Amino acid sequence: MRQFTALAIAAALALAACSGGDDEATPTTAADPATTAATTTTAAPSTQPPPTEAPTTTPPPTTPAPTTAPPTTAPRDIVAEVTQAALAYDAWYVECLRNPPACDPSIVAVEGSDAFNALTRTRDELISAGFYVGQEDRGYTIVESVEVMSDHVLATVCGYTTLILYGPPGLDGQPTVQNDTAGTVRENWQFVESDGRWMFTRGDILSQESEVNTCPPEA
Repeated sequence: MRQFTALAIAAALALAACSGGDDEATPTTAADPATTAATTTTAAPSTQPPPTEAPTTTPPPTTPAPTTAPPTTAPRDIVAEVTQAALAYDAWYVECLRNPPACDPSIVAVEGSDAFNALTRTRDELISAGFYVGQEDRGYTIVESVEVMSDHVLATVCGYTTLILYGPPGLDGQPTVQNDTAGTVRENWQFVESDGRWMFTRGDILSQESEVNTCPPEA
């Protein structure tokens, strides 16, 4: 964040089983050979048709079901995600300065973090003093690098600020200019992922230079 006045509008320190028995033999009586005539028995021809074989049925060819490859998930680009989060935070911050009463730090910062607390103080101080930033061109911010750390992602940003800070009206009824000095601020912003969003947790100023632009050119 950028310091605009001695009021300490400070940098926000952001940002799933067959059974059977034997039959008993029945005794037989021998026939009298004199009275027994030999009898030849001829089997009657069978009237049943010969067995037939069931025709062999060949099943129709089958077409294998199409194989669908499981969906693939593109790898995440953390650097791109945090770059966008940093630029979104920067745009939010400018709007916060322009309209302090509508500024809600919980939109961009983890509640209770250094960033949340600093943003809350900055907002409250602006409201108390009647200060705000005008609608003039705000300059620009460049994300110079993004590093993935063990417990956060660190973005180094450079901002060329041309914002003008106004105060309560003077005797002429017009807002008083509190600070209109352009300058460069280079900062480290820390982000963590919370509920699928990159949130600001801390910010540290690395350097400040008045009346010069030492940031890389705007893309």
